[in-house]
Amino acid sequence: MLALDLNLYAVAPWLSVLTGLSIAVLAARRGKAENLLFALACLLWSAVPGTYIPHYLSLPTQTILQLDRWIAMIYGFLPFANIIFFHVMLQRRLFVVEVAAFFLSVASSLLALHECYYPSMLEYRWGMIAKGGACFNLFALYSAAGTAYTIWLVWFRLKSETNQALRLKIQYIFLSLLVGALLNLTNVFPLNGVDLYPLGNLTFIPMSIMAYGILKHRLMEVESLFSLTVMWIVTSLLIGIPNGIGLILFREYLAHLNTTEIILLGMVWFYANFVFVRRIQPMIDRLFHRHAYNLQKAESRLVNQILLLRSTSMMRQEFLSAIERAIGLAWADLLIREKGSNRFHGIQQAEVEVNDDVHDWFLGADHLCDRSTVEIDPYYALLRSDLLDLFEKTKASSMVPLMQNGVLQGLLVFGGKESGKVLHRDEIAFLEHVKVAGAIALSNASLYEDLNELKEHLEGLVADRTAKLQRRTDQMTFELRLASAVQKSILPPAVQEPPGLRLAARMIPMMEVSGDFYYARPLSDRRYGVAIIDVSGHGMPAALLTSMIKTEIDRQFVDGRSTAEICSALGEELAPALAETGLYFTAFVGIIDRDSRLFHYTGCGHVAPVIVRGSKELHILESCGVVLGSALIGVYQSQSTELHPGDRLFLFTDGLMDASDESGEAFGEERLYALMQSGARKPADEQLEEILVSVSGYRSNGSRSDDMTLMIVDVE
Repeated sequence: MLALDLNLYAVAPWLSVLTGLSIAVLAARRGKAENLLFALACLLWSAVPGTYIPHYLSLPTQTILQLDRWIAMIYGFLPFANIIFFHVMLQRRLFVVEVAAFFLSVASSLLALHECYYPSMLEYRWGMIAKGGACFNLFALYSAAGTAYTIWLVWFRLKSETNQALRLKIQYIFLSLLVGALLNLTNVFPLNGVDLYPLGNLTFIPMSIMAYGILKHRLMEVESLFSLTVMWIVTSLLIGIPNGIGLILFREYLAHLNTTEIILLGMVWFYANFVFVRRIQPMIDRLFHRHAYNLQKAESRLVNQILLLRSTSMMRQEFLSAIERAIGLAWADLLIREKGSNRFHGIQQAEVEVNDDVHDWFLGADHLCDRSTVEIDPYYALLRSDLLDLFEKTKASSMVPLMQNGVLQGLLVFGGKESGKVLHRDEIAFLEHVKVAGAIALSNASLYEDLNELKEHLEGLVADRTAKLQRRTDQMTFELRLASAVQKSILPPAVQEPPGLRLAARMIPMMEVSGDFYYARPLSDRRYGVAIIDVSGHGMPAALLTSMIKTEIDRQFVDGRSTAEICSALGEELAPALAETGLYFTAFVGIIDRDSRLFHYTGCGHVAPVIVRGSKELHILESCGVVLGSALIGVYQSQSTELHPGDRLFLFTDGLMDASDESGEAFGEERLYALMQSGARKPADEQLEEILVSVSGYRSNGSRSDDMTLMIVDVE
């Protein structure tokens, strides 16, 4: 049964193998030929440190030696795989070199099983290693030549490449090749009897660097990677050294603690480390990320300033100035969208048209977009030509969309940095942060300018409309006053009181003219006619119709006619005018016969009049006739009721009952009837005034929604 020797020196080969397998799986999932070749290379790179893993298993030495030879047979193809991979990636195929490398790899693989490759095992304090023979030395020479060749290929491409993203990618590959070559060079010493740990086991370091350069399309500068590494080392030392010193000083004390005490002490220790890290982290950030710290301050200042600016020109000037200073850009411009179109205007670019596909793409891809990445990243494949055309129009190397409320408000475009370096991740984060504030500020500034323009336009429009309305109002007022004068001259200013009757009446129009009117005149010595009319609508149309109705009533109120005949005649004669105007009216027509003391009446859809008897008993004169001017054909009937001395007859329009207070509650029948009963013993004119004052006081803010007319007839 195999037993694993828990040796610290076994960690490095295990890390390299696991890293290689992980990167190979990740690369193979991309599916492209370049990525598949890279996955194969990672597997072969993993085979070199994989040779050392069996050394830490409890196996016979001869078995370990045989395993080393089998693994060596596999990684014999590593130089060939490297050459093929770099030829494909750098698009530089040299078939002679590929064929030669293939045959050399086949020969190396076959010789790996012979004793001339690994004749025996060497043992050191850190573990075992196979002793390199003559055949292995030939393979090492071949492998070194292959590495030198790939380094030359990468260096040659680096010198000619102009795309910044590709240059950075190649720099990472070049760095990984150099680091890998130096690490594997140290393997020569233990293979030839020198007690030195084979640093080739640390292959996971150059392999990770190369994977980062190949699989990622947006990379940080190489010096930034070193800066992060140094910062991580410093942070680890600042945490590890105090903890190590503490463990050394208190190790004897810790040995005597029970489980509960160890748990409590561990919690306190963890909290102390947490507080310590929080205290030292800002100092480390300022030391290693001074530029990021300055960018944060610049971001804070910019956000506070631009959100208060109220014009697009001021916002653009402040926005561009702050970004150019913070990042060190050669130039920058803010293209602002023209309202209602996909045209954008800037300072350096008079006008740039953004096609619909690019505009819609920016709505979903709200992030920084740089030209060098667009040229190589498959993510941009569908819109690559359109985006590159936009880059060409703007002469920019990068652009950032400013989105607000699902609208592309503007485009921040800029050239490269004055230093010639690519954007640092902190600078990209800075741009991503300020673009949000910039989009809001630009939207606010545009909205403010739109509101100002709208305000000025509305002020001019209001002034013009006000002048027109004033002229029309003056004209209407004049016409209403004239119509009121005409209406007053037509309608009776006062009622004629025959012997045995006392009358009081008043008409309160909602406007200068009224759609209500009352009518009272003697028909003979013994008969007296009364009527009350309510025309639909208000103002001039209703007033003109009342004049026509008044004239027609004068014609139809003839002694000897019944009230039903009068109403039918009114409907027939006024039907054409009512049909043409679309108006209608309600009416209540009555005739008082003083000899018989009978009151003959007919209602045409009007609110029922009321008789308050001498005993204050309330008698409502219901009638079922339809309104005059409606589509219904009415058949009117005359009805009669007795009148006794002391009776009081009230004829009124619905404006009295429909008056409402602030809550919308109407004055209503009950309140009106109560007023009629309570004041029945007062003189007619006094009670009329009391009722009208009560109704007017009930209305909210003194407003009137309808004409009000009231006529009171006392029977003596």
